[in-house]
Amino acid sequence: MLDTADKLTVILSTVAIAVVCFVIGVMVLFFLTFALAYWIGQLADNMAVGFLCIAAMQLVLLLVAWRKRNDWIIQPLARMMARIFYNQEQEDDEQGRPD
Repeated sequence: MLDTADKLTVILSTVAIAVVCFVIGVMVLFFLTFALAYWIGQLADNMAVGFLCIAAMQLVLLLVAWRKRNDWIIQPLARMMARIFYNQEQEDDEQGRPD
């Protein structure tokens, strides 16, 4: 039995956890890509080549993420919101409460 405040709490806590995980993930990826760029640069005896390879890899990943944004971001968010609000409506109907 969730009311509006409970729904808002669930949504905000989910968003807060997602933001924290995203920030930590970005920091980890930042340092890992720096390390990989230096490693590739040492293998190629040219740091610019290492960083160029990493930039190209990140560009490809960005393009893939952009193309799949509907499947990876928009649809999961819509399903989560629908699940939160649909479950409330279903519980209200079962208990005979009005909206």
